[in-house]
Amino acid sequence: MRSKIFMSIFAALLLGVLLCGYMYFVTEKGIHKVEEITNKTFQTVKYAEAFHNSFKSIDTLTNRVLSMTSFITKEEIKDQFDISHKAFANASKGMSDYSLSPLIQQKFEQLNHQKEAWLRDSKLLLGLEKSETIPILEIYKQRQENLHHTLDEFLSLAKKETSDQLLLSEKELDNTLLTTFVITLTVSIVFTLFAFLLARGLSKPLVNLVHTAEQLATGNTDVTFTQKDRTDEIGAVVRAVAGFRDGVIDRLSLQENFKLQTEELKEALSKEKELNELQSEFVSMASHEFRTPLAIIDASARRMERRKEKLSSDDISKRTQKIHNAVSRMLGLIESTLMVARADKGKLSITPKEINLTELIEQCCENQNEIITSHIVTHELEELPDLFIGDQAALTQIMTNLLSNAVKYSPDNFMIEVQGWMRETDVYISVKDHGLGMDEEDLSNLFGRFFRAKTSTGIPGTGIGLNLVRTLVEMHEGEISAQSSLGKGSTFTIRLPIKGENSTNIDQEPQSLKYASQM
Repeated sequence: MRSKIFMSIFAALLLGVLLCGYMYFVTEKGIHKVEEITNKTFQTVKYAEAFHNSFKSIDTLTNRVLSMTSFITKEEIKDQFDISHKAFANASKGMSDYSLSPLIQQKFEQLNHQKEAWLRDSKLLLGLEKSETIPILEIYKQRQENLHHTLDEFLSLAKKETSDQLLLSEKELDNTLLTTFVITLTVSIVFTLFAFLLARGLSKPLVNLVHTAEQLATGNTDVTFTQKDRTDEIGAVVRAVAGFRDGVIDRLSLQENFKLQTEELKEALSKEKELNELQSEFVSMASHEFRTPLAIIDASARRMERRKEKLSSDDISKRTQKIHNAVSRMLGLIESTLMVARADKGKLSITPKEINLTELIEQCCENQNEIITSHIVTHELEELPDLFIGDQAALTQIMTNLLSNAVKYSPDNFMIEVQGWMRETDVYISVKDHGLGMDEEDLSNLFGRFFRAKTSTGIPGTGIGLNLVRTLVEMHEGEISAQSSLGKGSTFTIRLPIKGENSTNIDQEPQSLKYASQM
């Protein structure tokens, strides 16, 4: 069977090559002949027209001299005659080189003979040659008329014979192409029938086998195989594909498991990389933040030690307060870091219970006014409900952090505005400042961990405060949003449900949430 297939393919290819070569040869030959005839026609007509123009030029010059209508020197006569005579000679040579048949060649020789006689008479009449006898003008005119008549006959004969030859070549080319087409069509029909018969016995099983292999390639292993019992090459291929199907099933199973493991590993590596970058940035910022309170503690302690005999009780109280504030700031940084770590491990939780939300917010505002005397925090909380379910420590942390941020990022404007209101089943709390603000690009990343806006350059902070605030708000089933304009301040708005559904126990009660306000 393999030898039959090979011989059939080889015969088809060989016949196709021979037919193509024959068609190319015949077509090229016909086209070349048509081009040759067309070129000869063009050249013959071109030189005949040049011959005619030269004839007219010399005739005009002769008539001008004989009629004495204008003065012309002998040098001018000679120059014009030489130019026309040279063109005459070139045209005669061209007509001789491109003559198509003996009949045209014979007519050209007659034309050339008449031209030479007429030229001799023209030279004598123009005075370019000397002779004892002067041509008779009537005989010169007769030769001129005969030459003109012969030239017309030459042109007419050349065009007619060229047209006949061209039509004959085109007809011969058409007949050759038609014969080639009939032969090619006949052979194509024969080979089509042969291919159809071959497909019934050989191609159809192979096509089915290819279709089965394509289904396997797409992962469809639910296929059946026929003709596995054949003893020829097709049977061997079917059995091989069946074995391949079994291997594909095993491989797909392994590949799916490997794909899942790869995706999990990529996700874990991506999170690990992101976490490492964030932690590295946090360590850098936290190190800087720890230096400032430590420097304050160290400077205050040294000053108290050096001037312990001279310090008054007020000075000692001020130094002690500075140390206390620095310690509170460090404890806040430490507590913030621990809370973030607990949140990552899922150990940060809240215990919702009934609280007075208005009193909580008022207390936070008063605390901020006591700590920071450079700013004034005002509040409007009359629309808040009497009953609210939430975690008091977490809500204190949220408000303290937002107020602290409002103070930090408003160095030149001392007004901080807090408002609270209720809408249906939710309460809303907003903290508004009139400070540095931020651009639109920073707003989209504002609550990301360790993120700090461009306007925070030179202002202490680690970038985890707002991230922790959002976490605590979401643990109350609420939302936090921010609106800001560069140079015009920022407004943070919290939405909290009045009665939350979650009430979970805390693995470790965050007693020191108050320290995180320094984030």
